[in-house]
Amino acid sequence: TIRIWDSRAKKAQVFLLRGHGDAVNVLRWGDGGRSLVSGGKDKSIRIWDTRAGRLRVTVEKHFGSVHGIRVLTENAFRVGGSAASITNGSLSSGTASAATSSKESVSFVSAGRDPMMHAWTANGDCIASSSAHRGAVTFLSDIHYNLTYRLHSHSNNAIGNPLMLSLGTDNMIKIWDLKRLKAIHELSAVNNAVN
Repeated sequence: TIRIWDSRAKKAQVFLLRGHGDAVNVLRWGDGGRSLVSGGKDKSIRIWDTRAGRLRVTVEKHFGSVHGIRVLTENAFRVGGSAASITNGSLSSGTASAATSSKESVSFVSAGRDPMMHAWTANGDCIASSSAHRGAVTFLSDIHYNLTYRLHSHSNNAIGNPLMLSLGTDNMIKIWDLKRLKAIHELSAVNNAVN
């Protein structure tokens, strides 16, 4: 059960959203607050309309509990065509799966207690997938924009593409360029543990 509250209103609870078959693990606002994306122990992702207080769509693509969702800023970029094209629907670091070939806007990325990471539209269409880690994906960092990074002997690289880290039970940390939907670097975790 998800409850949406408005602390300014006389009636504080605005909506009661029911639908997950088990515990809700993660909530993220999407579409500038017009939607709410939830991930649950029931392996599902649900997209809710916060203006109407109803479920828009349910998607089930993860093999384990969904515990990581990161939402990109509205209209951050589009995939398809030119430099942001998806190759065979892959997040370019693992096993590819089918994706739409038309231009689609990436709205959010999800991960769960399985090795997969998925990129989604605001309507719940999965447009890219990757076997991101050899074990379960344990964490997705916040998404950062306009960072300068330095990888080993490479020179500093300033990119406007959104970057995100993923951590896995395989003791690897991966840096993802979300515009290209590609892992751009891997780091081995210290002391064989990623927390």
